[in-house]
Order: sequence, then C-alpha cells, then structure tokens
Amino acid sequence: MNRILKEEKQMKKKIMASIAALLMAASCVPANSVFNFSPAATITASAATQKIQLDGATATVAEDGSISIQVEDLFTYLGLPESATELNINMSGLRNQLTSELGGSIDGRKITLTAPRKGLSTYPNLSHIYFEDDLINAVGQGFASNCSRLQTVTLGSTITELGANAFSGCQILNGTVETTMDLSNISTIGASAFQNCKQINSYIFGPNLTSIGKNAFSGNTTLVNVELPASVTSIDDSAFNGCTSLETFEFESPDTLMMLGNSVFANCEKLVRMSIKGLDYNTFPVGGPEMMLGTNGMFNNCKSLQNFTWPDLAAWIPANCFNGCSSLTTVKIGSDPANSHCANIMAGAFQNCTSLVSIELPDANTFLGKQAFAGCTKLEKVVVSDQLTTVEANAFANCIVLSLYPRSDTARTKNKVVLPSTWTVLNSDTFVNCTGLTAADISPVTSMGTEVFQNCYSLLAITVPDAITAIPKNTFLNCKSLKDVVVSKDLGTIYDNAFKDCASLETLTPSNASPLPYTFQFPGSLGGVQDSGFMNCKTFKYINFPETSQFAVVGKNSFSGCTGLLGSNVGGNATNTISMPKGVKVIQTNAFKGDTSLDKITFLGEVSTIDQSAFEKCTNLAEVVMNDTITQVGASAFRECTSLKRMPTTPSGETAFSNIKIIQNSTFEKCTSLEYAVIPKSIAQIGPSAFNSCSAMTYVKWDENSTLSEIGDSAFSNCTSLERFSSSESGDVSNFPSSLLRIKSNAFGNDKLKNIVVGTPANGSTIFIGNGAFQRNSELKKADFSGSNIIEVPDSCFSECRNLNTCLLPEKTVVKLGNGSFSQCNYLHTLGTKNDKEGEYTIPESLTLIGSNAFQNNFCMQVINFPASATSLNLSMFNFYLKEDEIQSKNYTPVEAINVDPANPNYTSYDGTLYNKDMTKLLVRPVRKKDPIFTVPDSVETIGTSSCAANFFLKSVKLTDNVKKIEENAFHDCHNLEYIDFGSNGTVELINGICNSSNGKITLYGTENSTAQTYAEKYKNNVVFVDNAKAAAKLTFQNTDGANLKSKIAIAKKTGKFTIVCKQTTANGEDAADTLKWSVNKPEIATINNNGVLSIKDMGEVVVTARNANGTVSASITVVINEEGGNITETMLGDVNGDGKINVADIVKVAAHVKGIRKLDDLTAADVNGDGKINVTDISKIAAHVKGLRKL
Repeated sequence: MNRILKEEKQMKKKIMASIAALLMAASCVPANSVFNFSPAATITASAATQKIQLDGATATVAEDGSISIQVEDLFTYLGLPESATELNINMSGLRNQLTSELGGSIDGRKITLTAPRKGLSTYPNLSHIYFEDDLINAVGQGFASNCSRLQTVTLGSTITELGANAFSGCQILNGTVETTMDLSNISTIGASAFQNCKQINSYIFGPNLTSIGKNAFSGNTTLVNVELPASVTSIDDSAFNGCTSLETFEFESPDTLMMLGNSVFANCEKLVRMSIKGLDYNTFPVGGPEMMLGTNGMFNNCKSLQNFTWPDLAAWIPANCFNGCSSLTTVKIGSDPANSHCANIMAGAFQNCTSLVSIELPDANTFLGKQAFAGCTKLEKVVVSDQLTTVEANAFANCIVLSLYPRSDTARTKNKVVLPSTWTVLNSDTFVNCTGLTAADISPVTSMGTEVFQNCYSLLAITVPDAITAIPKNTFLNCKSLKDVVVSKDLGTIYDNAFKDCASLETLTPSNASPLPYTFQFPGSLGGVQDSGFMNCKTFKYINFPETSQFAVVGKNSFSGCTGLLGSNVGGNATNTISMPKGVKVIQTNAFKGDTSLDKITFLGEVSTIDQSAFEKCTNLAEVVMNDTITQVGASAFRECTSLKRMPTTPSGETAFSNIKIIQNSTFEKCTSLEYAVIPKSIAQIGPSAFNSCSAMTYVKWDENSTLSEIGDSAFSNCTSLERFSSSESGDVSNFPSSLLRIKSNAFGNDKLKNIVVGTPANGSTIFIGNGAFQRNSELKKADFSGSNIIEVPDSCFSECRNLNTCLLPEKTVVKLGNGSFSQCNYLHTLGTKNDKEGEYTIPESLTLIGSNAFQNNFCMQVINFPASATSLNLSMFNFYLKEDEIQSKNYTPVEAINVDPANPNYTSYDGTLYNKDMTKLLVRPVRKKDPIFTVPDSVETIGTSSCAANFFLKSVKLTDNVKKIEENAFHDCHNLEYIDFGSNGTVELINGICNSSNGKITLYGTENSTAQTYAEKYKNNVVFVDNAKAAAKLTFQNTDGANLKSKIAIAKKTGKFTIVCKQTTANGEDAADTLKWSVNKPEIATINNNGVLSIKDMGEVVVTARNANGTVSASITVVINEEGGNITETMLGDVNGDGKINVADIVKVAAHVKGIRKLDDLTAADVNGDGKINVTDISKIAAHVKGLRKL
C-alpha cells in the first residue's frame, strides 16, 4: 500500500512539472498544488500576414490560415440606410473572390467578421442582427459592443466562436427569442462577450462549447439559470461575476472541467445551487489532479449559498473562496476527512461566513491562511487535523462562539480551544475577539504572536507554556473574565497591554509555584512590566517579588487603574505595603495611576525618576518611602493622592527630595490630606499648581540658603488652611527666600495667609509678582512690600482679600497698580509707604498708573492722597453704593476726602472733592462727604459722570449759571437728595438719567421753558420741576373742603386716615406750585405721606410739618388723636364760635372782643391774618369771606 502511494506521488510530481511549464500566462494553478506564479507577459509573434482587397472589404490572412474580414461601414456595404433597425449580415458574395485570391478552397478555415471601422454603436435604431450567410464562422472582438438599442441577435448555423467584447454593454439585449440567447452552435465564448447584458435571462449552450472567457457573462443581472454541457473544459476569471439573479448552475459532467478561474461566481448573491447533474449537494467537477483553480474569490459574496462539498481531488481552497457567504451553514471538505487531498485552506477562505456552524477539516490539512475563518460569528465547532502545523494571523478572529480541537481529542469541550501537538506557533490575532471562549489548552506552543487572545471576554484561566518566556503585546488585552494565569517560571518580560483591562484577574503564578489568593507572584527572572501591562486589572490585591528578583522596569500605565492593589502577600502574609525591588530606578508615566486601594509603597533601590502622573489619584496612598536618590519627579506625580499626609521620605523620615531641582506642574495638586510641605534648598522652581488645593496643608517650610527662584502659577492656590510660607518653625508671617525672583499668577490664591513680607532678591534683580498672586486670602491682614523693589502690584494681586487692612509699598520703585489689584479689599484702610500716615491711602510719587477697578469696593478708603505723578486715574474706583445700615453694622469707613498734590498737572482737589486741573469739571465728590449742601464752585462747567453718585448725606445742590453740562448718573443713588437748584441757568445740557432717589422724586428748581423743565417732563418718574416764580412763600393747612385748620385739631382714632391739605402761596400772594415734604415727629402714633394723608396708629399728640423742597418755608399743625372717638374736631380760621361755619355771628364775636365788650377765650380762630393780634383787619377779612369777596 505504501509503495502504491509513493508511486502515485511520484507520478503526480512528473505531471505537475510538465503542466507548470505551460502556466506562464495563466492565473490558475493545479487544484492539487500551490504555485507562486505571476502571469507572464504576452509574447507577440511577428508572423507574416497577408492583406487582400475585396469588393468593399479587406481580408487579412494570418500565418495559421485564419481569415479576418473587415468593412468600412457595414450598413453601406449591405446597402442599408443609417436609420435601419435590422442588420441582416450575409458575406457569402466574397467566397468566390477569396477562393480565387487564395488559389484554392477556404473550407475549414476560421473566418471572422471583425467590427467595422464605423462602429455599430453609432447607428441609433439598430435593434436586430441576423447572421444569414455560410461564409462567416466567427464574430470578432467588440463587433457590436455598447449597442444601446440592440434587442435581439441571431447567430445562424455557421457561427461557432464569439470574440472578446462581441456584445458587451448591450444593456437591453434580450437574446435570440424573447429573453433567451441561443448559443447552441458556439464552441468558444471570448472574454467579456456578453458582459453587462442585463436583460438576458438564460442561454442555450450546445454540445460543442469548450471554453468561456474572462468576464464573459459578468454583470448579467437577470440571468437565473445556467446548464453547461459536458464539453466545457475551461471557465476563466470572473466569467459569471456579479450575476446577481443567478440561482442555479449545473455541470453535466463530473470530470471534464480542467480550469476554474478567479472569482468565477463572485457576487452571485442569489446562487443556491452549484452542482453536477444528478447530485443533491453543491460542488463543482474536477477533471483530474491537473485541473487548475483560480487563486482568489471563487464564490466570494455568494450570500444565498447554504452548503458546499469540496471535491476530494482539490488540494487547496483558494483565498477568499467563500468570503461573505453569509448563508453558508454546512461545508464538507471531501467525501470523508480521510479522502480529501486538501492540504491548504488559504487566506480569508471562509471569512465572514456568518451562518457557518461547524466544520471538520481533513487529515491532509496542514495550513490555514490569514483570516481563514475570521468573522464566522456562529462557528461553534472546528475539528482540525492532528497534522495541522501552520495557522496564520487572524485565522479565527471574531469567532465569538468557537470551540476547536484536534480529531484525536475525545473530550471536545465546548467553548474551549485545544491545539494539536503539531501546532507550535500561535500567530498574531489568531483568536482575537473570540468572546465566547472560556478555556484554551496551548501546551504545544513554543512561539506566540501579539493579540492572540485579545477581547476573549469569557476566557477564565490559561496556562502559558514554559517555552514562552515573554508575554507579547496585547495577548490577553480586555479578557474581562480571566481569573487565573500560570506563566513560565523563566518569564522575562510582560509586554505592552499584555493583561490590560483583565478586570477579573486574581492570580498570576509561575509554573513552579502554587497560587496565592488575589496575588501576582512574579518569578525572579521577570525583568519588567512594559506599558499598560496590567492596566485596569481591578481585582488582584497583592504583588510578590522574590528576594532574587531581577525586576527593573515599571512601564507607562503598567499598574494604573489597579483599584484593588493593596500591598504584598509573601508566604500568604498579607501587608498593606509594596516593596519594589532594588533594580527599579524609574517609575514611568501613570505607572500606578488610579490605584485607589494602595496604602504604602517602599522602594528598596536607588530610584532616580518618578515620571508624570506615576501615582496620580492613588486616593488611599498615605506614605511613600524611598532613598534620597531621586532627581526628577514628573508633573502630577502624586496628584489627587488625597490620603497622602507627607511628601516622600527616606526610611529615617527625612525628605527624599533633597536632590530635586524642580517640583513640576501639579505634582501634589489636590493632595487634600497633606499636612505641610518641605522645600529643600536644592529646589529652584515650584511648578504651576504644584500644591494646588492641598486644603489641609497649614504651612510650608523652606530651607535656609534656599535656591528657590520661582513659584509657579497657582502653585499653592486653594490651600485653604495654609497660614505660613516661611523658613521659620512658628509665627504667622510669610516671607520668601532672598533667591526668589518670581511669584507667578495666583500662586497663593484662596489661601489663609495672615501676614506677608516680600523683599528684594539678593542679586538685585527686580522681583516679579504675577496677576492674582495673593487673591482671595480671607485672613490676610497685612502685606509688606516696603523692603522690595517691585515695579507694580499686578492685576488682581489682592483681589477679594476682604480683611486686608494694611499694604506697605516701596518708596521709589512701584510705578503701577494693576487692574483690580486691591478690588474687593473691603477693609483696606492703610496704603502707602512705611512713612505715610496710617488710616489713609497715600499713593507713592513713583506711581504713574492706577488700573481699572484697582480699588473697587474698598469701603474703608476714608482718605486718599494722590501725588503729582498720578496723572491718569480710573474714577470707577470711587463708584460704589452702600446702604447706611450696612456701613454701620460692618464698620466701613468709605471715602470722605480726596486730596491731590498741587503740582499734579491733571487734577485738583478742593474741600476734599476731585476736579480736573482748572476746576472746570467736577470729577468725584466722595460718597461719605458729610456736608448736606453742595454749592458747585463758580469755575465748574461740567459735572462729570457719576461724580456725585451715592452721596449719602447730600440733600441739596445749587448750580451757578456757569454750569453747561451735567453728565449721566451725576447724582445717581443719592437717596437723600431733595432738590437741585438751577437758579436762572436755563440752558444747561442734561444727559440721560442724571439722578434718582428711593425717597421720592427730586425737585428741580429752575426757570420756565428751561432744560431742567424739559428734563423733568421726560423723567417724571424720578424728578419734578418747580418754576422759581411759583416757589412757595407761605403754607396754610386746610381741610378737604378748603376751610383753614386751626393750629391744633383733634381726630377720632377710629377715623383711621385723615387728609390735610396744604395751601401754597408765593411771595406775591399768588398760588404756588412747589414740592412739599411732609413729616411727623412721632411716627409711632401716626405717619403721613407726601400727599398729606395721615395714617393713624395710636392715640396721642403728633406734630405734622410740611415744607417745600428747598426748605425756604414750612408750617406745622398739632393733631390730637383722642381715645373717645367721635366726629373730627377742627379749628377753622374765622369760625370764632366753633359751629363749623363762618358767618355774621363770627363777625359779631370778633367785634365785641375788639370793642372790649366780651373777650374771646381762644384767639386762634379770630387771628385770621396770623399777625398775633385781634383787630379791625381780622374783622374785615372775615367779612370779605362771608360776602364771598375773598376766601380765607
């Protein structure tokens, strides 16, 4: 038997050797071999040809005797008009001429009618072609290609060959009869002969058909069924590619086909049957071991194909052969695994066969190409050969329910991979994304590629053979269920992402040790864990290193996100401390980031570098111990280690940072338990946010002889308990090293510093202070820059230091106070050099610029003194409004006086009020100036914007005729302002909204038709205009009936409200129209509004006073609110007898009093002219009233 097999193999080799020589131009190889051929270039012979001029045609005779006939214009030759719809071709008339020219019979020769020089596609109506002669037996290349109106073709009885592209692109060609094309006499169909003929449903093939060329029927989208005769031996590349309606394809013979090219049936999406007549399963015929198969895509994307049996003699399955056959459920390779010759299954052969459930590979199979079964998402069972030796990358990628085992495996466990002993190399991505895989026996493996088990979510445990001394990149990446791993006792390296995102991983054990719960036992041979090696392994708790450990490399992200990591578990004795081996010199970026359970870590060796974010967000880390050998600490190295109480220390408790020059950005940011910081003398820079938000830190101590030159942006900001930055061990004064050159923006913002002293650098350089350097220090009382050489107090430097009381500036160097530099310093009371007066703001002579909002809401700026150099003032510093009760309750002392050096070229102060230099413009009248009356100086022409705003004590303003303009908000929020007297100034320009008050309308006194009157009409909700000519000179109280009231009246309590009318009279005795202000002396008894309505609260006596707005006239009346109730008792002038009427009886009583006949008890009603006397004048006035001549 063995001898027979050996002879068969030798015979096959001889046959293949002879065939291989013939394949130089072919794209197919024998079905039982794989050759790496590239198609050879076509060789063009320069054989002699003969041209013969015939009647209206040219014949070309080739060396082999074949004849090609071509005409210039076939329609003209046949005597047809261009509009003809039918072309009846008969070239028989040329036979005799050809016979004569060639000197003998032409029978048996191939005679081809080639495409006419004027292409048939140019005839717009050509619909039907009929071949009717007995001369032509072949249709030439491109004969009727792209004839867009051609509907039928009849080939006659003599045509046997169709050239390349003969009818390609004839998109509405139906066939010969209806939708069937009769090719029953054809033996050879050239390349693309019927390509994209989209209307032909079927073809009739005759018994003489032997070959079908490349793309011959590709794109025939309505072709449904094909039956090929036994005579067919060759089907070339893509012959039926894209026949999207093709459902069945049947061969008559099982053993005559000798060539099947590339992608012959690719994209035949509805193909369900591909078989041999008489068989009930899908397959194709094999003419023998020398049959040639295409190398790629034979049934690619045949989405309806459900089953297939690969022929026994076909020794390989081409690349992408069944790729995308999404309905393929059953595949048999050979009649039996022992009978198949299939040794090689090439790349992508069954890729994306998403319905394939199981497959049994034959005994002969030794090779699986790349992605051979990738994407077979329902593939549950794969039985492989015990001889399988090579499986290329991604062979089973994305097989999410895979089970795989050799034929000899009797257990055949579901969801498990068992490799045969011959499979020793696991190539990259072999089982990537096999998400249902729970177990894998890879014991034969001696070499492993990357990503082998990546995303195998269900894999529970695995033993990596001892031969594998390195775990490659991404090997077990995202194996979320993986719990237990056994590795080689000689393991040397764990590469990038090897176990990344293995969130359930509990144990990693060398092959020569026993597992310990939740413990990674690293073998002594392990040199390191590379980048992200165990990133996000959240379940394990302990790492053990043997005493002889060679471990040296802690890669980037190597243990980041290991939220369960606590410490070590040597010998099963768990501790909360990890002791890193002596070989570790560098802790790389993010190495332990986010390890939220890690409590303490000790480095036994001479660590030189802790890289960026190495321990960031280790929220339980309380202590880091290392030797004082470290020279570099990266940005954010300990950021958000919220339990860390001390900076890293040596085993003896000293600082481990004495060799560091820079504390980088955010190194200890948000270490909210850090109690203090030590800055060794070696440190020259503290980076941005280095200690930002260390909210428990109470002090920072820097060493004597410090070299610190820079404190970075926000370096200590939000350290809300920080009271001292100093070289001292105690006290509340913060000072800075003489080496310091820069305190950058927000460096100490939102801290609790109490007193700061800043000096001049030892080298004489100018010290730089950044914006907001000390802002929001709520406990800061004093800032002393007197010994420094700062040139500016920068923007927002002390903004919102609400309790800052004193700031001392250098005498000569400071030139600028930046925008908002002391904004919201509500209690800043003293600002100046150390020699200036306490309790005042004295701006140094050196200062030339005060920025916007520099003193915004500084409510204790009682007196401010400007030097001659202060030539540009932002007046908004004086614009603020405070309620009186707030001033009193918070002990504010708002500005009362503004003083300017007489030598100042731009400003003048007079009586504590600020003007421009020549006093033509009023700039600021201090808000707390006590004088209630403000008489504008004669020189003033303009009252500036907001110049008198929020003047609490201001009640009246008197203008001169020189005032030309009052700008916007000049008297805004002057809530006690009662009137502005324009005098005779009727032309002053009033900008919108000059004044308002919450205590009623402000009166504008002026002349008729003045700008004041116009303004009042526009802003009648805020002001009222009074013509000076109608100002009140006398006020008289009356009741609502117009009767004068006595100086004392009684009102019943139950009345509730009583209206007192105040009659106004000008100095000329005419009716006045002034603004009245009403008041009572006892508001607890009664109140009165500005309409004279008295509201009664209680019994008693209350004095009601009315006065005009400018206070030039007033009157009072006493109101008695009695307990008894009853009618209102009024005393009216003229009603002498008190009967409530003024008549002759009253005249009689007054006359009797004047004559001395009967004295009156109460003279009030009789003294009608108010001169304090009762005489004839009073009698005359009462008589005039009674007669109706002049009412009292």
